Amino acid sequence: MKKQLLFVILLILALPIFGQEEKIENKFEEVHHVGLHAGVTSGIGFSYRYWPKELGFQVTGIPFFENDNSFYSFGLSFLAKLRDDKVVDLYGYVSNHLMLRTGLNYNYDQMTGEYTTSKYTRETFNIGVGMGLEFSLWKVVKLNLQTGYGLVDITNSITGTIIGECGLYYSF
Repeated sequence: MKKQLLFVILLILALPIFGQEEKIENKFEEVHHVGLHAGVTSGIGFSYRYWPKELGFQVTGIPFFENDNSFYSFGLSFLAKLRDDKVVDLYGYVSNHLMLRTGLNYNYDQMTGEYTTSKYTRETFNIGVGMGLEFSLWKVVKLNLQTGYGLVDITNSITGTIIGECGLYYSF
């Protein structure tokens, strides 16, 4: 009788162990993102994001070449996730964008009838701060829409304005 009572007590104590559901967590978290991005203050071109947890960064850039003219865009942004949801994430960002244009100006002198060339270089530096939404279109494809306030061309003729930026990313 004592053995049977001991068996029943052990069985009652063990039942909660068998009744527990195993919680399955998704260990796969996409921290690398590559894609295309266009922004006044965050850069234009190919983009890479590293976003492991709440804080991340983004690098964007591209060179364009045409005969004697060239255009370079380089952007660096810092990202802070404010709300993490299944379909839409809310985040804040601070961004910097350097644009460099070089080329030749062709001038016609009416007095002499000759053409002359002169080389030019123009640097533009933009900074901005704002909020963004990241939409999960599919499991690994994300659409980012950003808006905020930017200071455009702070090295030459500064202008403050509302900005809009967007990006399409593949996450892995």
